[in-house]
Amino acid sequence: MSPLNWVGAALILLGIVLFFSDVDVDFDIPGVDVPGIGGGICVVLGTFLLFDDVRIRAGVLAAATLLVTARIVVRYRLINRFTSYPTQIQTLLGQTGYTTTVLEPRGSVQMASELWSAVSDSGESIEEGVEVMVVDVDGLTLKVLRTDELS
Repeated sequence: MSPLNWVGAALILLGIVLFFSDVDVDFDIPGVDVPGIGGGICVVLGTFLLFDDVRIRAGVLAAATLLVTARIVVRYRLINRFTSYPTQIQTLLGQTGYTTTVLEPRGSVQMASELWSAVSDSGESIEEGVEVMVVDVDGLTLKVLRTDELS
């Protein structure tokens, strides 16, 4: 009689199917999702049930650990390859703030609780304390316009 337990084999196969299912119910950790966690649990339980021999069980458990790790790494890399996250500067486009110095046409503005170098996009002077909106970004310099010029 074979030392193989078919329930363990079925759990491992179910775990593999869950690993590679494309159901997107993600947590905050990229590459870790609900089917992936369920697949990991099935593989580990199936590994413990698969063989009666402890030496074989350790080898299968090591292979299962490599499979789980490889899946998380591959999924994480795929998510990061095809997902672009906006930088903080890109999120400032269209935001409003106030000038902290006179822009003649260069100076500084306060945007999102930070001081930024800024230049008047129209080339005209903007007084201190005037509400401005970011219309473009050039490196670390914000190009701004008075909000009353936009109307």
